[in-house]
Amino acid sequence: MTPLSQPDLTNEHIRKRRQRTRAYTFLLVVCLVAMALEGAACFVLLESIPPTPRQWIFAAALHLASSALPLFYAYKPDSFPGAGWYLPKLTGLIALFLPVIGIVGMPLTIAITRRFVHSQGLAHDFDRDTLKLSAEDEVAIRRSMDDLLREELATQPIVDILLGGDEDLKRGAIMLLKRMKSPRAIRLLKESLSDVSTEVRFFAHTALSQLEEDAMERLEKAEELAASGDSRAIRDYAVTCRDYAHSGLPEASMKTYYLEEARKLFRQYLDKEKQDYATHIEIGKICIELKDHTAALNTFSFALDYPETHLEGRLGRCWVYYDMRDWQQLRREMYTMRVNKPDTRDSDEFNRALYVFWAQQDQPSKGPAGARA
Repeated sequence: MTPLSQPDLTNEHIRKRRQRTRAYTFLLVVCLVAMALEGAACFVLLESIPPTPRQWIFAAALHLASSALPLFYAYKPDSFPGAGWYLPKLTGLIALFLPVIGIVGMPLTIAITRRFVHSQGLAHDFDRDTLKLSAEDEVAIRRSMDDLLREELATQPIVDILLGGDEDLKRGAIMLLKRMKSPRAIRLLKESLSDVSTEVRFFAHTALSQLEEDAMERLEKAEELAASGDSRAIRDYAVTCRDYAHSGLPEASMKTYYLEEARKLFRQYLDKEKQDYATHIEIGKICIELKDHTAALNTFSFALDYPETHLEGRLGRCWVYYDMRDWQQLRREMYTMRVNKPDTRDSDEFNRALYVFWAQQDQPSKGPAGARA
């Protein structure tokens, strides 16, 4: 689909709004005419008491005509499934089996519902809960705030589009999410599989399938290269497995499998490249995700013996104790960080800021578990 320019998007919104207004206006007119026919049927029956057979036949014909109007109404059903299909059909069926009450009560119910009742379906739950940083996300400490802000600015307009009703914009948003390939973009694509529009669900499914296929091709290629035994190829394969686990594509069980595979490959790489101490940090982070806290502590403790990884080793130990909710050990670690501050000139600026953050904390939590020992 060719992206629309800003004026084109504005004109498209105006056109869609006018069509939607016209659809609901036509539906209202149909309901009013149906009510008039139903009223005429009641008037015929009440013209004489008791009604004659001819009156019953005439009233029944008017009632059937009243019910048929919404049943046969269809104004652009593909573009407006609510106004053009479901609502009039439901109104006609109820009016057919509930004379007078149906044709009056159904439009009134729809009007009240649209005015006072707001949807709380999957899209709203997703916007309220899933879009917030959670324990399943990458730990915020491993990402710079610039990256986080950049991702928020890039994806929030897409979220607004996906929560809207414009199918053309939704298709464009899905294509953009496919190109972004970030974990959050993948989550938004998965949520789009539950969209009310069949076309949007199809586009989301196609995008996810293509992303999965591309990821599998990268994994297979990396595995073939690693089979040669080259240490760099083994490390690249480990990184590919880890990135796939973090991509948002695999389910929980497969994510665990690829994290385990990445840890095994990183260790295999270290058997050949023992001087690459930074890889121990990568292994420690994976151990935290796998909830293997003992292995994570051992790995980060090993990193403390080398100046280039000392700071990240300390940060890693903090996150292990935090993940274990071992507040006493965490406070001891922070005290050690305050007293024995390492040379951080060669460290990443973000990690230096994190080190200062942890070192200056008196206690990790305001709750009872974080009280002073």
